[in-house]
Amino acid sequence: MLHKIFTLSTKIKTTIITICALSYNLTAQASPSDRPRDRVNKTMIELQTNGVERQLLDNSCGISSLSYILNKYFKKNTSEKNIFLLIGLKPDYSLLDLASTSRTLGISTIGLKLSINDLKKVSAPTILKTKTNGGHFVVYSGYRNGWFQVIDPAKGKLNYYEHELSKIFIQPNKDYGMALIFLSKNKNRFVDDTLYNNNTNRLFLERHQIISPVNISF
Repeated sequence: MLHKIFTLSTKIKTTIITICALSYNLTAQASPSDRPRDRVNKTMIELQTNGVERQLLDNSCGISSLSYILNKYFKKNTSEKNIFLLIGLKPDYSLLDLASTSRTLGISTIGLKLSINDLKKVSAPTILKTKTNGGHFVVYSGYRNGWFQVIDPAKGKLNYYEHELSKIFIQPNKDYGMALIFLSKNKNRFVDDTLYNNNTNRLFLERHQIISPVNISF
């Protein structure tokens, strides 16, 4: 009798193990749409940096900004590494370096001192020199409904209120900042209808109790 009970118990255990293994295999072989992890959308950071070539070095923001403009607006199919071959490695880069490299590639530019109001009227691809981290280059993508959009090679797509951009763009004790405008028929434009906040927006919004207008389509 004990032998029969032991045999029955063994069969039950074997059946349970078989069911568990089968269940595991079915889960593992489920289609991608059935797996919860695969249904997770891209994070905000992934969306914010999508289509933006991040700068390779701490001091290569200008090179990365130039690469973005050459690819986005002039279809040059180049990269930051290729531009390094033209311009060489330096401790720091200036707007003059970027203008000289552009001229080598047959693209005309003009360096200008621009106020914030001037910047609103610029409709050509433009690189701005900002005061962020002691000196940082970004691509200006346009102005719309109170927002300035830039492509930051370190952070991706960012949007600024006027006073925020003024704080990092306008030179100390001046009413202007430095910009390199690319002379072409290409128009600068918002590259994403989502208004990605820069890291100072949240503090501004909390201070003034304004709801950030994200995910607005124009």
